[in-house]
Amino acid sequence: MVEVYISFDRYEDKVRYSFISHLSAAFHRRGISSFVGGEDGSYPESDGSSKPCLENLKACLVVFSEKYSSKPCLEEFLKVTERRRNDGGVTVVPVFYTATKSSVKKQIWKSNDLTSESRSALLEVVDLPGHQSYETQSDSDLVEEIVADVREKLNTTENIGIYSKLLRIENLIRKKPGGVRSLGLWGMAGTGKTTLAKTIFDQMSGDFEASCFIKDFHKEFHDKGLYSLLEEHFGKIIREREESSVSSLITRPVLLRNVLGHKRVLVVLDDVRKPLDAESFLGELKWFCPGSLIIITSRDKQVFSFCQVDQVYEVPGLNEEEALKLLSRCAFAKDIKHENLQKLLPKVIEYADGNPLALKFFLRKVRENPKEVENAFLTFEQTPPHEIQDAVKSTYDSLGSNEKNIFLDIVCLFSGESIDCVMHLLEGCGFFPRVGINVLVEKCLVSISEGKVVMHNLIQDIGRNIISRRKRRSRLWKPSTIKHFLKDKHVLGSKDIEAISVDPSVLSFDLNPMAFEKMYTLRYLKICNSKPGNYYSKLHLPKGLESLPDELRLLHWENFPLSSLPQGYDPRNLVVLNMCSSQLQKLWKGTKELERLKIIKLCHSTTTTIYRHRPFPSSPVINLSGCTNIKSFPKVPLNIEELYLKQTGIRSIPTVTLSSKDNSFTYDHGGHKFLDVEDSIMVYLEHLKVLDLSRCIELGDIQVIPKNLKKLYLGGTSIQELPSLVHVSELVVLDLENCKQLQKIPLRLSTLTSLAVLNLSGCSELEDIEDLNLPRNLEELYLADTATQEMPSSIRHLSELVILDLQNCKRLLRLPTEISNLKSLVTLKLPWLFTVETSMEINKNVSQRQDYLPEPRLLPSPRLHGLVPRFYAIVSLTLCNASLMHIPEDICSLATVTVLELSRNGFSKIPEKSVSWASEQFPSHYTFDNCFNKSPEVARKRVAKHLRSCRCRSDILVQFTDRFMDDSDHNSAGLGVRCIGTWKSKRKVISKVEKVLGVGLREKLLRLKGTTCLCSTRMLRCIEVVVVVKKRNCIWGGELECDKCK
Repeated sequence: MVEVYISFDRYEDKVRYSFISHLSAAFHRRGISSFVGGEDGSYPESDGSSKPCLENLKACLVVFSEKYSSKPCLEEFLKVTERRRNDGGVTVVPVFYTATKSSVKKQIWKSNDLTSESRSALLEVVDLPGHQSYETQSDSDLVEEIVADVREKLNTTENIGIYSKLLRIENLIRKKPGGVRSLGLWGMAGTGKTTLAKTIFDQMSGDFEASCFIKDFHKEFHDKGLYSLLEEHFGKIIREREESSVSSLITRPVLLRNVLGHKRVLVVLDDVRKPLDAESFLGELKWFCPGSLIIITSRDKQVFSFCQVDQVYEVPGLNEEEALKLLSRCAFAKDIKHENLQKLLPKVIEYADGNPLALKFFLRKVRENPKEVENAFLTFEQTPPHEIQDAVKSTYDSLGSNEKNIFLDIVCLFSGESIDCVMHLLEGCGFFPRVGINVLVEKCLVSISEGKVVMHNLIQDIGRNIISRRKRRSRLWKPSTIKHFLKDKHVLGSKDIEAISVDPSVLSFDLNPMAFEKMYTLRYLKICNSKPGNYYSKLHLPKGLESLPDELRLLHWENFPLSSLPQGYDPRNLVVLNMCSSQLQKLWKGTKELERLKIIKLCHSTTTTIYRHRPFPSSPVINLSGCTNIKSFPKVPLNIEELYLKQTGIRSIPTVTLSSKDNSFTYDHGGHKFLDVEDSIMVYLEHLKVLDLSRCIELGDIQVIPKNLKKLYLGGTSIQELPSLVHVSELVVLDLENCKQLQKIPLRLSTLTSLAVLNLSGCSELEDIEDLNLPRNLEELYLADTATQEMPSSIRHLSELVILDLQNCKRLLRLPTEISNLKSLVTLKLPWLFTVETSMEINKNVSQRQDYLPEPRLLPSPRLHGLVPRFYAIVSLTLCNASLMHIPEDICSLATVTVLELSRNGFSKIPEKSVSWASEQFPSHYTFDNCFNKSPEVARKRVAKHLRSCRCRSDILVQFTDRFMDDSDHNSAGLGVRCIGTWKSKRKVISKVEKVLGVGLREKLLRLKGTTCLCSTRMLRCIEVVVVVKKRNCIWGGELECDKCK
């Protein structure tokens, strides 16, 4: 069966025997049957006739070269395009080899040998998404790109996103070229481990002397037994060599070792749950000949350790783009009216979180009843796919008591929470989280990402289902159930409750002051809004709160309405206290025992003081950020590890007096400079690792830095001088952003061998920046908006520097050439590096175009020339407000750049010839914002024109200040637009209008007309319009509507 038909000019021998032959061979290696059109003037026959066999054709590859006039190829090609038009069953992919799209179009129009039918068919194909050859790209790379694309299109759903995974797996296998190689595919149920393993098997089995693929190995092993499986998959090999019977295999497994020890074998075991089963089948890998490959898929990482697997590949889920592609191909290709489905897609993709099995399950529900799309989504949430349910439940049943409790606690409360905080709480409950969480991670029930505990939505809902089916209601999260318990203290079952987690914005009732009286076993109480930043609560305490359970480990109650906690509450078991945005003025009266307290978080509350208790046995974390009522440095325990006082009202760092009687401290907040720095409280905070005093605008002096500090944030304070940092050898982050009065910092920063981040942005009065002796291991350096005239000479030694920000350094005269030695640099933000050119022409026209000229005309400095191309690793380049008149051509040689920011420049002309817009090396995302010394209409038209004419995969962000489009733009095909209009009413109320024009859709777009809404019912003034232009097939058009009139 022919799957791919390759059409090309048969008379182009150079193309035929080089590129086409490589392309055909690449398809064959990937297990795809292809047919090269015009080969020897003949075609394959399906029924003995001279007609080619195209009934089962799935894809057609049209290779356009300098000439494309082969009549036999055209005849077959026309049949393919006819099938494509009739039933959409054939995918057509154009390839422009040694030719461009525009040259091919000209050639087609000029050709006299083409009929009108063939001409229109060819022109239609030329405009399809395809591939272009470039001088900078090898034929082998282009062939791999084409084959991967066609494979994706042939396998419409099963193999979406699979080929990028195959490439990584091939690299892993190559790492161990000798001996018996083994690979583990690890991931949660439904991520595509089986599909990936089968694809690897189909692709590689031909390279081995023997092979076997056992799907559902766990089930097969326990249904058939070890020896039956060995006989089924290896018996034929043994009989051929030894002429033995089936019984000889069972009684003498040594025969298997003798035979397989001389053959290169590929073995794939899918869904291994018990490592001993796989180990007995594989003979501890001792049966196999060097060069053999063993692949095991499992949800349990421990399986790979027991089976001595060399490499483990964690199978990732689909990314957002791949998930959308899967949904689109499965749903929109069917007879499904998808208006409602399209609105639900973002929710579906977010919930499925890359799990392809879950996405396909949702689509099955949609197909069953296309009219009830929203009900299908509700069913999807409430009843996940049974394959995933069974896998999670069986894994849960295999857990020990410790791991089960930890799993259920995470299900109810801790998904998305800090791993350190969760560890503290679970330890406070008597569990063993360091072992337990590790077990859950290895069994794919949770994961740790960016310091947080993450649980997949599907697993969380299945876990909640497990909790709901238990006889005891130990953990509550449903608002209706929780309301039942909190309104009436006499409800049966209160004694069994261990955890409550509720969003107060979805409940509206008065809480019974004695609601928690009988909840003796309550360990966690979490009352907080699910949406960050939303502190609105409908949960009221008109009669106060009389009690809280003494067993509480977590008390998290945002927007708590009372001024203090219940007097009778004993917090001796409390581990985490989180009362953000509360009305608490003091925690409690008198002295309390806080034996386990680790974290106190009172951000943006009305608290004035917190330290009215005995010393903490453990090192706590205290966060008082945004507590503006705190006017003096709070009394904190000396063993504190992290202290956050951002945006508080403190004015000074106190001195202390040590009492000889009880070793207690007396604070002095006089605000004067210390006569003896040894009296500062900072001297005694020896355990402090993080200190955040940023935006304490009245803080004018800090003379001592705790010696073991790792992170220091002083941005936005009024300090004028930074004390010596010689003794702070472990400092990693020093943030002094927007310290407008800072004049001096220690110059010998090279002694800070651990310093990775230095932020001096906005320190406009800082002197002697050029004399700074920077540490060699610095990774991020921010000098934006400073008055520096020269870069520090020590910058040449920063081989580890990743980010360098020099934006708006208007006095900076030059960049040292040594800056190009920064081999690790990824992000570079350059300043104003240019000299003013006086021009009478501009002065004459400035009054006519003052709205469009962001800055006076400036010429690029020759100092930039030749410098940029030396940055070999740079990914992000910013040249904002750099007064550029054109895009430096050197930028095009930066092959690694993916983000180019060019906002607020003064281009004298639209970039056309100075930059190769079609270059493969040009950035994938570049931004223009108030860049052109042209009217918005001219800028928009010219940019659109040149984007349509090139092979561009980039996103362009353009801001226009007057109007957006006119009627002449309705036929500007080839561009997709997302338009965001920001409007301000007379009452200064800002609102946004956003419209998206998708592929093939004729939605209304925005068009600005004067300064009012077209309906004239509400006076609005446009402050900006942002247009995101993407290379897509669609049409512009429509009228503007404000969001009040839509």
